[in-house]
Amino acid sequence: MKLVHGHPNLRKGSNGVILNVSNTERSQYRQAKQMALKQIESQSEIQDLQSEIKEVKELLHQLLKNNGT
Repeated sequence: MKLVHGHPNLRKGSNGVILNVSNTERSQYRQAKQMALKQIESQSEIQDLQSEIKEVKELLHQLLKNNGT
């Protein structure tokens, strides 16, 4: 593999793929990716909970309206 100019931890394979040979940088990348995926999952869960709360509020309003008449 050839060195990538200006990047001591990168190598270019014969097929043109650039690889990071630094274990530390790869580990940091994987950790950052996991955190980003968890954040996306958390945001999705929050949106689901907000939707469910809205639905419960609507049902409570209907219940109170029906019992009030």
